[in-house]
Amino acid sequence: MRKARRAVCFLLRMGFPWVGRRNDPWACAARRAVLRRWPVGLRPLIWGLSAVIWPVSSLWLSARAARRARNGPRGLWLACWQATLSRNIPPREFVLYQLHRPGALRSGWRFETETATWLGQNTNPETVRLVSDKRTFQEWLARRGVPAVLTLPHLSGADQLVTKPRSGGRGHGMCVWIRQDDMLWRPAAGFGGKTGEAVGEEALLAKIAEQDLLLQPFVRPDPGLGVALVARIVTSNTDDGAALVDAVAQVPAEGDLASHRGPFRRIRGKTGEIRGPGPGQRSRLSGGIAPRFPLEGHILPGWEAILTHVIEAHAALPAPAPLIGWDVIWGAGGPLVLEANIGIGLTLFQLDTLEPAGVPEIAS
Repeated sequence: MRKARRAVCFLLRMGFPWVGRRNDPWACAARRAVLRRWPVGLRPLIWGLSAVIWPVSSLWLSARAARRARNGPRGLWLACWQATLSRNIPPREFVLYQLHRPGALRSGWRFETETATWLGQNTNPETVRLVSDKRTFQEWLARRGVPAVLTLPHLSGADQLVTKPRSGGRGHGMCVWIRQDDMLWRPAAGFGGKTGEAVGEEALLAKIAEQDLLLQPFVRPDPGLGVALVARIVTSNTDDGAALVDAVAQVPAEGDLASHRGPFRRIRGKTGEIRGPGPGQRSRLSGGIAPRFPLEGHILPGWEAILTHVIEAHAALPAPAPLIGWDVIWGAGGPLVLEANIGIGLTLFQLDTLEPAGVPEIAS
């Protein structure tokens, strides 16, 4: 039943295989890749269903995007719907880019849905399997000497621990557990907004084993930074191995530490300095992104070392691996790799600069 629900949701969001006026190589490859996710015998049916469903789902998604933007909902809803039908672009991404700069969709934007789809289809399956299994990948990183947040073999003497699914991203299913006394653990608020009743150690261990969860230490923020901070570092394949594409620093939104929401700033690749806001973040149409960031101008400790580690790790992955997105957290002992991602989005980079992301390996 769960698989059927996921298939329906994917169909509602997948778009029409015909790319419309955005007839660029990237969009075409992404639409073909979407169809390849379905069994061969079902593809003609899915093609036909998407042609019927796409206008209806676009109306619904456009209404949701316009409501969240709070920027002339009726006119925005109509603009979103027309854009999604003519250019086959998800309404949320239309709102993010088109409102900042009229005519922006004629540029070579890297849309998150298409980016993730393209990368998933054009990355070595061995690399996809390795990176997707967080426990195996953490062990792989440890053998290479990369500082990473490793899985704990059992409940430690710490008063805070983290559980999260072995696969998946964006903090889905992540939970922080706080020890109440010697025997009871309670889920903390602020991780997906969910709390629950306290459980005993045996029940918590049974939950971890049953759901194949990872058990990790809770990483306290670097005292010198004063806030929980995650860097999202994007590296790409090159003829010589791998190289940095771009990086952003992000602090969590209040009460939601497990998501990708919250203010962000780009990082200077050579020095690790947190830059000021770009033109997109200064716009009142930026979708509610807070312009204030507590660490502007701060140079991240250990930046050169962690950057070298992730670049060398990318180069060691089975090729091709066009793009890897690394999540790095700053703890009291310095930066640690949380995980790596294949199907990354480039929204934050493009929204900050109001320019298409420069990704040389996969440019149209």
